[in-house]
Amino acid sequence: MVAVEGETVSILCSTQSNPDPILTIFKEKQILATVIYESELQLELPAVTPEDDGEYWCVAENQYGQRATTFNLSVEFAPVILLESHCAAARDTVQCLCVVKSNPEPSVAFELPSRNVTVNETEREFVYSERSGLLLTSILTLRGQAQAPPRVICTAHNVYGTKSLELPFQGAHRLMWAKIGPVGAVVAFAILIAIVCYITQTRRKKNVTESPSFSAGDNPPVLFSSDFRISGAPEKYESREVSTLE
Repeated sequence: MVAVEGETVSILCSTQSNPDPILTIFKEKQILATVIYESELQLELPAVTPEDDGEYWCVAENQYGQRATTFNLSVEFAPVILLESHCAAARDTVQCLCVVKSNPEPSVAFELPSRNVTVNETEREFVYSERSGLLLTSILTLRGQAQAPPRVICTAHNVYGTKSLELPFQGAHRLMWAKIGPVGAVVAFAILIAIVCYITQTRRKKNVTESPSFSAGDNPPVLFSSDFRISGAPEKYESREVSTLE
């Protein structure tokens, strides 16, 4: 059975038995509908989506036995480009991954607007495609483009529509260092170290200036001890309590 996304699909499961059986409709081991002691069971799927695509089972069972039958529902829909699609640089190569969900299988093309070039699946030297279920994965490989990768737009098309997406470039920080080059990277690193050292020294000077041991405040107290003696001095100078001069 084939249906287009958005259509309503009715699934009828019927049997003849005596006594009437228990009827059940399954999809991927999940019970969708069931009736007891009835000869028919109808399941309606309003506005089908790609998630409704798959194999369905109709099972009839009574005390004398069980019978089952299967059928496939194929839901057709316009292409959808998934979010994991992207471009990435590796050494001197740029690879762009375009993952498309579609039924029927779409045609995929990669457009490079800045170069006015379009590459499709027929050019096997640049594009590799593989289909698994409803997913089509296409990989574009550009050699010698890591220093300045172009904008890449992935376009998928089938009889139900067309979808385009400009592929984001992952690892932009790596690309920046690739453009700077090894010499530029060393210079930038040296500048960074100099800035850190300057900030550290400035903070140290500030801490020393603000330290209490170097602040100009009141004169500290002076202590005189009673053990202090002046040779030949009168007795009144020989015994004196400890006092503090402020």
